This record gives sequence, C-alpha cells and structure tokens, in this order.
Amino acid sequence: MKKVVINKKGKSILVHNDLPLYLKIYHQLREEIESGKYRVGDLLPSEEELAETFQASRTTIRNALQELEKDNLIFRKRGKGTIVQEPKTAQNLNYISSFTETLRSKGVEVTTGTLTVELVPAPPKVAGALDLERGSV
Repeated sequence: MKKVVINKKGKSILVHNDLPLYLKIYHQLREEIESGKYRVGDLLPSEEELAETFQASRTTIRNALQELEKDNLIFRKRGKGTIVQEPKTAQNLNYISSFTETLRSKGVEVTTGTLTVELVPAPPKVAGALDLERGSV
C-alpha cells in the first residue's frame, strides 16, 4: 500500500508501508529521476541533504543510492557527488523482441527509413579523379 506524507520542508514523499526505509527512499528517488525532476547529468542532493529530507541515517541513504546505482540510474564520483546517468537499454532474453520494440518500450522515439544502394557507372569527372576506366562501376 502506498501513501503520500509531507515532510518538514513541505516536500511530498511517496511511502510504501511494507518496505524497509532504504527501499522507500530508493523508490522515491527513482520516481523523481524517471519523472524528470532530476535529468541526465544533474547532481542529486548530498547524502547529508537526503538524510535530512528523508529523516534517515546516511547509511540508509547510501543503501538507497546503491540500489539506484545497481539500476544504472546514477553513478557516484568521489569529490563530485551523485550524478544521474543515461539509463542503459537492456533486453529481456526470455522474450524475443526487435531492437525498435525494445527502445519504444523504454520510451525512446524510434523512426525507421529505407536506404537504397546500387552500382552506377562513374561519371567521367569522378572516374578521372579516381583513376578509373571510363564507365567503370
């Protein structure tokens, strides 16, 4: 069961009652990343700031961030912070789908087109520049 709680700073936090706190924080941060609150390349708040926001210990925050890191949603750089990264596209090997279908299921806009390749005789200027016989294909 989920419910929304308002913390001291007036921020609404989605709460999953039956989960450990680090997973509740993980789900909240994941939702914020997926909704676009934090974009690729953005820095997340520091562990200390997150601990204050979620009223949790830094250990709990680190566990939540570790889950986000496992999902390839963030990476942590010593001295810089926690950075949102481009999610990796993975394909479920239990179900065969096209590359296009996989990308579309991840919300990526995909377009396709047709390219035509044919052999044509080289125009005289091109044949001369490439040192080819006139009319070579």
